[in-house]
Amino acid sequence: MATAVGHWGSGAQYLFETIRHLEACGIRDRNLWRLQELVAVEIGLTSQLSRP
Repeated sequence: MATAVGHWGSGAQYLFETIRHLEACGIRDRNLWRLQELVAVEIGLTSQLSRP
């Protein structure tokens, strides 16, 4: 999910937008928020490893 990219953008961005839309509808899914946290950590680790 952290590195997946499709025709309409990254998997991480899609996840974030899904969570944001659900929140706007009054729906809070703790499992999606946990997945978002794990993806964010993975993205952070990946970007740190790729720095010169």
